[in-house]
Amino acid sequence: MARTRRRYETDIPDLDQLVEELVQTAARAYGREDSGEFTRQIIVTALRLLRDGAEQSDVKLLNSALKELRHSFRVFAPYEHLRKVAVFGSARTREDAPAWQQAFAFAERIAHEGWMVITGAGGGIMAAAQGGAGREASFGVNIRLPFEQAANEVIAGDHKLINFRYFFTRKVAFVKESHAIALFPAASARTTRASRRSR
Repeated sequence: MARTRRRYETDIPDLDQLVEELVQTAARAYGREDSGEFTRQIIVTALRLLRDGAEQSDVKLLNSALKELRHSFRVFAPYEHLRKVAVFGSARTREDAPAWQQAFAFAERIAHEGWMVITGAGGGIMAAAQGGAGREASFGVNIRLPFEQAANEVIAGDHKLINFRYFFTRKVAFVKESHAIALFPAASARTTRASRRSR
């Protein structure tokens, strides 16, 4: 005989009832009753953190991660019908490097075919891809680090630039939203030295 799976709750009946009423009221207000069960489970998880006596730093991390992901989903949502390619490559690739020029040409062509590009919003290959695709066909998923430069000029200030605090939430956005991945290799030290001697 199959065992009945236990419902995910706080194990405090009065509290579970309050959560149920809250979610039902919100679902009706927003017209989203289809996702009410998962919303209820998110709330229960938050309440279980209180029960577990979780460290404040852990709760803060989960709170920030959830808010980052929610913002990311909201930014990408209007473009969910469009295919997207995540472009990866070195931020230090120079504009005269073959890989930079190939990334620019690739993104230009793929945008012409109706795709959008997603990059880390930095320089080098990322700037090349966004320059080729153009601002309208670009997303930037930047990481906030004190020693990194600001977003490239193509995507800087655009509503499709998302600044992440955590690498793992940023990676979720890359994986969830992209339909393909393009990798552009960094120039080797030998290639870089040869390029400098030839000028």
